[in-house]
Amino acid sequence: MKEYNPTHTNDVTFMWDYVQRTFTCCGVESYKDWNTVLNGSLPLSCCRNPVGHVGSFTCTMNNEDVNRYSLGCLSEFSNYIAAHAVSLGAAGVVIAIIQFFGVLFACYIAREIKIRNGITGFMG
Repeated sequence: MKEYNPTHTNDVTFMWDYVQRTFTCCGVESYKDWNTVLNGSLPLSCCRNPVGHVGSFTCTMNNEDVNRYSLGCLSEFSNYIAAHAVSLGAAGVVIAIIQFFGVLFACYIAREIKIRNGITGFMG
C-alpha cells in the first residue's frame, strides 16, 4: 500500500485499483488502512461512482459516505475463494488427471521405442 501513487500510475497503483473495483472492497482489513498511507484520503477505487453523477468525484473516509466500500479486500477475497472452492478443486483434479494420462502415454511410448529397437532387458 505504501507504493500506491494516486498522481502517477504504477503497477502497484493499477493492481490496488483493479482489486478494489473487482471485489468491491477497500484496503486490506478496512478502508481505514488507507488513512496512514494517503493522509486521510481514499483512492477513487474505494467508492462506487454514483449513477448520473456529473463533474468531479471524491471518495472520503466520512462516515456518511454511502458510496465507500467498507469491507477490506482480504475478507472479500476470502469470500470469493470460499464461494468458488468447488470450481477450483475440480480444476485441480482435472489437471492431475491430464498429467496422469500424460505420464502413462510417455511410458507407453518409451516401451514401444525399446521394443522396436530390440532392447529387451532392463540393462539393454
